[in-house]
Amino acid sequence: MVKEIGQPDKFRMQYRKEIAAVISEIIKDAVDPENAKHIIATAVTNISPQDQERFLNYVENDLLSVHDGNFAKYQVTPSEFSKWKGVWIIDGKSR
Repeated sequence: MVKEIGQPDKFRMQYRKEIAAVISEIIKDAVDPENAKHIIATAVTNISPQDQERFLNYVENDLLSVHDGNFAKYQVTPSEFSKWKGVWIIDGKSR
């Protein structure tokens, strides 16, 4: 049986470097959620106006999806990830 592979996400492919750069910056600098909003808002100004809202949604969703099994794709070290995770998790829950 052959599984079909979905179509590539052209938007994600177009902005993958920009999305990864924002997430990497937030994790490497152990930015808390409130300040992360400011970093994302600044990054969005470099994106085409018609793509800004979608870009913002991708960054926010991807950032909330970072975990022990995928943080390396953002070129951060385990210690950077651990430090960031500490500012995002309170009482065992993500903010």
